[in-house]
Amino acid sequence: MIKAQQNAMRRERKNFPRRKGQQGFTLMELIIALTIIGILSAALFSALRFTGKAWQAGDIRITEQTDEDAIRAFLRGRLEQIRPMVISLDGETLDVAFRGTDKEMRFVSPMPSGIGVGGLYLFQLGPAGQKGGLQLDWWLVRPREIVDVFHEEDRPRQLLDDRMVVQFAYYGYQEDEPLAGAQPQWTTHWVERKTLPLLIAVTFEDEHGEAVDPALEIRPVFVDRRRLPPAS
Repeated sequence: MIKAQQNAMRRERKNFPRRKGQQGFTLMELIIALTIIGILSAALFSALRFTGKAWQAGDIRITEQTDEDAIRAFLRGRLEQIRPMVISLDGETLDVAFRGTDKEMRFVSPMPSGIGVGGLYLFQLGPAGQKGGLQLDWWLVRPREIVDVFHEEDRPRQLLDDRMVVQFAYYGYQEDEPLAGAQPQWTTHWVERKTLPLLIAVTFEDEHGEAVDPALEIRPVFVDRRRLPPAS
């Protein structure tokens, strides 16, 4: 009886059709599948690598832009607070503190709060290299002397590299005591003057000579308002 049942089960399994899924993969199918997986993996790796480089490049651009914005804010803050005063560079001779050309500028202004010793400082702005750029040096102003209280600092401090060209211009009367009817003009030479310019412009150009915005146009707070031209 048992033997007859076993024979019947064998006949049923023999006659029952096997599904294709139960037959497994052939060698050719495995090779094709592995090839496709390899291609997809390589494409995914390349995409991730490109995305990483693009992200890094974007991060560098954002950092550079943030630095440039901070430098503009620093320049605006210092130039707005320029003091019309005389100083002594050698302890004997008095000289007008403010002096400016198209590439260099010297002025007295307070240091931002929280940086160094409080008080007024003599700032010197100028090119960081032969091609351009911008560097900053500074000294503490004391009665009849200039004090180097930051002698251990890395100075002068480079603010912009030579990929950026910075130029200065000054708006004011051509004479300290202008004649009646005289009008202020823009100039790139403000030397040996007893008065401050009414406006100071700071422009930026890239290494190809293209303007880099935003430019700065700053009105010093301590300018004699009586010397300002009437509003047009």
